[in-house]
Amino acid sequence: MVDQLSTLIGVVVGAVMSYAVGALHERSRWRREQGARWDGLLLQAYSDYGQAIKDCVVLYQRLPAHRGLTEDPTPVATTGDALAEAAKAELRRAAMTEPLRLLADPDTAAPLA
Repeated sequence: MVDQLSTLIGVVVGAVMSYAVGALHERSRWRREQGARWDGLLLQAYSDYGQAIKDCVVLYQRLPAHRGLTEDPTPVATTGDALAEAAKAELRRAAMTEPLRLLADPDTAAPLA
């Protein structure tokens, strides 16, 4: 009877240990996958925001170049369409700050506010 009890205890302990190791392994794998997913989203948010900034800078350099205030190889006249395009670029840039505020750490997101 004692042999059977020690064998039964060994099987139960082995099953519990096997379950615990498997659960810990699954948990760490899930965390790794979530981290990689968030890193990809953050990279995309930085990329989108950088492109929006670049679009604004290009437009902002082209507008005063028409009046000779700055130098740009492709000046744009200050018309309603050009100003609307600049406003649209600024709205896009402002919209791109939201994903960064959500995904980036607080120290990085603070200047965007």
